[in-house]
Amino acid sequence: MEPGEPASVTLLSVDNLQGYVPERYLGLVQALAASAAEATKALEERALNRARRANADALRHRPAAGGIYVVLGVRLAAGINASGQPVWVAYGTLVRGHRAT
Repeated sequence: MEPGEPASVTLLSVDNLQGYVPERYLGLVQALAASAAEATKALEERALNRARRANADALRHRPAAGGIYVVLGVRLAAGINASGQPVWVAYGTLVRGHRAT
């Protein structure tokens, strides 16, 4: 991990967080798994990888492009696949922002 690279991503079930100002919406992040816990963990890993790529890309264009990465509006949904096994999906919107001053 490079200095200044995101070390964590916060998962929130709310769509708007008081005191947090979104600067850039980086898109939908989703993950499938056999349980809700596994889907949530996979979502966190995917969001962190995407945040690291976005951070590296932003630093190429702007030297001080760091921020706080959050997945807003996290939702969990369950279903059954074609073979009859349960499937869970976790999804939300990855956002880069900062604290409100």
